[in-house]
Amino acid sequence: MTDRTPAPAARPHLTSHHQVLDDAVEALHRHWRGRRVFLLANQFTHSAQLLIDEVEACGATLAGIISRTHRPQDVAAPVFSFAEHGIELAPHEFEDHLTQAPKVLRKWLDEHDAGRSCTVLGSIWTTMPRLCGRPVHGWRRHEWAAWEDKVRVEQLWADAAVPSPRHTIVPLDAPGLYTEAARLDGGRGVVLAMDSSRGIPGGGGRGLAWVRSRAELDAAVASFAGRADRVRIAEFVPGVPCSTQALALDTGIAVFDPAEEAMLRHPGTGRFYYAGTSTWWRPPAPERRTIEAYVRRTGELLVSLTGYRGIFTVDGLLTARGFLATEMNPRGAGGLGFRPGRPDFPSYLFHRAAQESVPGVVDLPADAVQAAFRDVIAGRPSFSGALTPGSGPAAPAEPGPAPGTHRYTTPRSRMTIDYRYEGTSARVVELTPTTEDGAVGPAVAEFAHFLGNPGLVGFEDDSVRSTLGPAGKHGSEPTVPAAGGTA
Repeated sequence: MTDRTPAPAARPHLTSHHQVLDDAVEALHRHWRGRRVFLLANQFTHSAQLLIDEVEACGATLAGIISRTHRPQDVAAPVFSFAEHGIELAPHEFEDHLTQAPKVLRKWLDEHDAGRSCTVLGSIWTTMPRLCGRPVHGWRRHEWAAWEDKVRVEQLWADAAVPSPRHTIVPLDAPGLYTEAARLDGGRGVVLAMDSSRGIPGGGGRGLAWVRSRAELDAAVASFAGRADRVRIAEFVPGVPCSTQALALDTGIAVFDPAEEAMLRHPGTGRFYYAGTSTWWRPPAPERRTIEAYVRRTGELLVSLTGYRGIFTVDGLLTARGFLATEMNPRGAGGLGFRPGRPDFPSYLFHRAAQESVPGVVDLPADAVQAAFRDVIAGRPSFSGALTPGSGPAAPAEPGPAPGTHRYTTPRSRMTIDYRYEGTSARVVELTPTTEDGAVGPAVAEFAHFLGNPGLVGFEDDSVRSTLGPAGKHGSEPTVPAAGGTA
């Protein structure tokens, strides 16, 4: 993560609304103090370790870890590993096997929790309410997850009067699919998004294909076969990809500032690459207010339809036509940028507490939470992300300011990026934007070129043209339904 502000003391400077954060921490300590916890680890990532740290900081004890893969290193708690019991699972199979709970797992659980008093913590994707009689805290309700469908969400935009790109929704095997794609092509191609009828494809550009020719369209449809029933075909519109996180509480919707998503695309393959999220970006005030209104309406409708509680995100593009929504994630997500400014705050447990309507959290005043989160994030802007090197750096890297880091200065934007290698990725440690609005997307594309990925371009790049629709055609107006209408 990036940040250039000196580390804060144990508690940051407080304004009146910052007290709400300390109130939340006290409520979380009351809830977790003295509890024992089992952690479900589909993959033992840095986020999983942060969750363990939060649990222990709030006074709970880690009773054990249930891992899909081999046991994590440097973990003192007991570990049940499916892999070490000869059960090799793909990531999407992990929860099914937890639900079925083989005998060897049930025996291990009872050995470490004979009274079945432990609480279970999973990931943001966990949808099971109980594990062998033990409650799962912060599980994802099915009626919430259903709105992550990149096709179904168009109905939510329509009912909330939130604009989205011009689009149509058709069966994947529709004979008129090519005709519809050509009709919607505004000169830069179209984006195909698969539905979640066969499972949620996830974020970061998964389940999407950018196509600009009949051959690319045929390839995209073939790649979606067996994975989706319907697709959304939408006009490709250049702009700044952005994500706005918000929090649904009993007292209302707290909407945080929009963050820039460094989403790159490859004209040669039509694939999207998520490189990270930046809270340095500051779009003009009128656009920020407009995005906030759209996100608030989306959250209020989501709550009225499903009773949703917790963090959700609205993703989209800030274009020359204004903001256009593309997808909604009814779950916690990365890239909020809150932790650099308040590292002592248990962010992961905070979201789960809202989901579970924990007293002292779910009833916090939404306006105070919104103001406090915005202050913390704006006071410590950051970039969180990593890129996978291609053929290797185009030139020798300069040494960075810290041990193990390297420094690269982008030739066009003159932005300095400090990074380090973590496994197969180059993770950005620090950067400072040089643009007036703080946007980093074009510079991140330059960094990708340096790392040996010369084909990647940013979303703002308007140089690629399509052969799907009439030559020279340019885009028309987005879909902006009236409230209660349909797209």
